[in-house]
Amino acid sequence: MIIKHISSKASGRPLFGIFENTEAQGLPDRVITLALTVFLLVAAIVTVSGTLYWVFNDYRPVPIMDEWSIIHAWVNAETGSGSAWLAAHHQHNEHRILVPRLFFFTDLKFFGGFGLFTLVILLLAHTLHTVVLTRVVFQTLPFNIYWKTAVTGFLFTLMFSTVQLNNLIWPFQIQIIGVFLFGTVTFLLLLKPQSSSIRTNLIIRTRHFLLGLISAMLASFTMSNGLLVWPVGLLLGVHRKWSAKKLAVFFFSGCLVWWLYLKDYESGVPFSRLLDQLPEKAWSLIQYSAVLLGTPLSPEWPDLALVIGMFGILIMTSFGILFVIDRKHVYFTTTGSRLFICLAVFCLTTALVTGIGRLDLGIRQATTNRYGTAAILFWIAAIGTLVTVDVRELKSRIRLDAVAVFLAIFSLIHVLTYQVKLDDYSRDWINRKQAGVTSILAGVVDLKYLTRLFPTPDRILRDSEFLREHRLSFYGSEIGQIVGQPLATFLGNGTTTNCEGYIDKISMISDGNTIGARIEGWAVDRATNEIPKMVVFANQGTVSGIGFSGRLRPDVEALYPGYLYAGWLGHATFLSGTELEAYISVGTENALCKLIDIHGD
Repeated sequence: MIIKHISSKASGRPLFGIFENTEAQGLPDRVITLALTVFLLVAAIVTVSGTLYWVFNDYRPVPIMDEWSIIHAWVNAETGSGSAWLAAHHQHNEHRILVPRLFFFTDLKFFGGFGLFTLVILLLAHTLHTVVLTRVVFQTLPFNIYWKTAVTGFLFTLMFSTVQLNNLIWPFQIQIIGVFLFGTVTFLLLLKPQSSSIRTNLIIRTRHFLLGLISAMLASFTMSNGLLVWPVGLLLGVHRKWSAKKLAVFFFSGCLVWWLYLKDYESGVPFSRLLDQLPEKAWSLIQYSAVLLGTPLSPEWPDLALVIGMFGILIMTSFGILFVIDRKHVYFTTTGSRLFICLAVFCLTTALVTGIGRLDLGIRQATTNRYGTAAILFWIAAIGTLVTVDVRELKSRIRLDAVAVFLAIFSLIHVLTYQVKLDDYSRDWINRKQAGVTSILAGVVDLKYLTRLFPTPDRILRDSEFLREHRLSFYGSEIGQIVGQPLATFLGNGTTTNCEGYIDKISMISDGNTIGARIEGWAVDRATNEIPKMVVFANQGTVSGIGFSGRLRPDVEALYPGYLYAGWLGHATFLSGTELEAYISVGTENALCKLIDIHGD
């Protein structure tokens, strides 16, 4: 049977039969092994390709939320006498995101500020992290080619699942992807044995340790939880019985980084007050952390997420204690087991620290999609610890393997189920960007949609002028060049009446001689039977605004099945007492078709 235990020649300890060489298995086991391998490989292909589809389908060169803060810093430096590069270490909320800012500024300086450069780096970093974890498993457990394929499929499925989609579609979240990559790399480098040859140059002999210090520093200045790499690394050093000199170098390097990080640090809440409140909020903090960690395994049921998270915290806290007292290296004997317990502790402490800063927002806030990366890595580390820790007593081995398989199956079920439910999230993300950018391009100060891009619309409008002058971000794209063009520019392919659609509502945002308005309606391209992507507004022969489709319209779906998202929203200006016209591009020849205005108020 697939779950029978055998003795692994490579490790000398009992393992699940799923790790057995296929040559030693009977026909039923070989069939199950092959079927499971194919299933996990297909799951990985579907998950990764599906997630990448969402990532690039949702991509729009429109900054959102914290990205406007990055642009603001760049604009201030470029229009003043300072340098954005020299100010990259400045505090952003509770973080010092020096490393991410270097990528953001590189994007603005050399790649037009579209965000695509940063997004690609983010995806490459996440892929590298997945490959590193996969390689560690291969080096730790005696897998054949089938199980190497299966484990690779499992890890890629979890690492690219849409339970963390926010961190994969938003370039700004390179800080989250980066800090965990640097954390894992730090632990791996610190676990590398040091050369004992006295003939070798000192730097060469200690190169892995020195690179580990550099990686820890990069983690610290990628995101605030990167500072936790230092205490976890110190714990690893004690476990590995580093020399007093090596421990001192690591400890004082960490102290230096913490000092640099906290120098001139501004906190919204005094640290002493947090410490005073901690005892009375300890249980709530644990609950928050449990929900944060459990949500990827139960994204739609917070109560179940709480139970699962508590279970994970209990297990990994127990193994963390075992790691501390395992001075004779009885249980944690391999690089894999040591890496996974360190990664689990890093993720768990990240959840706790996040809870300290976010607890007042309510436990429900712990279900936010952006915390998915820390949680997914926690469960990967938990499963990795369970299957790599060296427990030689057969019954204990059976129990640990059973828990690991349960967690693996449970996580796969929920991750794959959630993978197909992201359509609404994706559309909301796109609509937020598109509604906001049409407001900017048309010069209509629509606070309802501008504040969905950034809480301070005035800053958006000021910094957008710089973007326009230098043709950066969306102003450097095709949509940034449309408003202000003569309508005749778009009439080269003629006009047609082969469309359906209306202007349903015009909401006045600003009044006077020039009126700014938010316009809503729907449209269908009858030439191709598709929903047009964009609507162009014209006034007095000039394009005065644009709109984008993709908004929910069940009333249109009732009349025209298949056109549920035929609704559009945009912004435009027009002179008082004149007609505002709306057009869509129709057919393969892109002829313009005028929509009917049924509401003028």
